[in-house]
Amino acid sequence: MEEIQLMKKLFAVFAVLAVVAFCISGAVAEEPHHAHPVLVKHAQSGVEPLPLNSAPQRIWVPFADFAAFSNATNSDGSFLWPCFGSYEPSSGTFTGVPANADCPTIGDPSVPFPSGGVVLGNADYLWTVADCNATATSSPDCADQESFITDNTQDITDDVWVSIVITQTAGTIYDSGTEVYGPDIFGQTVADYPLIWIDYNPQNLGTMGLSGKNNGNCLADYNYPLPTPAFAPPYYIVSANKTCVAATAGKATVTFTVEYATPVYSAPITKASTCLTTPVPCYTVKHTKVYEASSKFYIWLY
Repeated sequence: MEEIQLMKKLFAVFAVLAVVAFCISGAVAEEPHHAHPVLVKHAQSGVEPLPLNSAPQRIWVPFADFAAFSNATNSDGSFLWPCFGSYEPSSGTFTGVPANADCPTIGDPSVPFPSGGVVLGNADYLWTVADCNATATSSPDCADQESFITDNTQDITDDVWVSIVITQTAGTIYDSGTEVYGPDIFGQTVADYPLIWIDYNPQNLGTMGLSGKNNGNCLADYNYPLPTPAFAPPYYIVSANKTCVAATAGKATVTFTVEYATPVYSAPITKASTCLTTPVPCYTVKHTKVYEASSKFYIWLY
């Protein structure tokens, strides 16, 4: 009974007020816009971890969404949303997970924004082609895909990776490839589980006026191949080798996947043509799935 109550409390931390910002990605040498995993809540201090076999699965994506873009920014120039609560009543300080000095209060009258909450932009599943179909690398952002993950894997050794794919009848209009964030991405221990975290991904759609494999919003390899047979922080991207097409009017299918997986590294590779911008020798990696969760939903472009 105590375990059930704990899960109820963890799910209840989300006063989700709405949903946010979307950025540009592409086959370019500079850092692409990419997904951002953020820890929102971990187990309460002094509470035993949820037993591994007390729930039907280890990891869920109970809520996934497309969100309205906002130009509103914090005082430091970063996007105002998502904004995470970080106030800890026990200490009277903003030291929660994550600490966010730009979002100290909420409500009317305002109160300290408690740890475990998140404010997002308006959920919206209707998008205009004019706003979201990127025809150049300078095309502005239009929206944000956001997914909430409930995580009781208690896995602090395997790599965490995420993938976001958006397709229409004509083909792929967005493919993040495999974005690998390494093991224990929040610096937790087994005792900190279960976790609740959000993965938000600012982006737009289409070709950005580029052609060929890994063009526009079909992301190319980034920080990959690897310089050593080990995770290379802060993250790397393994491209899906897709060719993006222009976004057009009609339904689009959004698939978000998160996976814990064991990395298996290649032998040293000495061909410069394979290593690309990574010095020789380099290494590639294949992942063996341990835990996986996904969510699929639809947006409509008009």
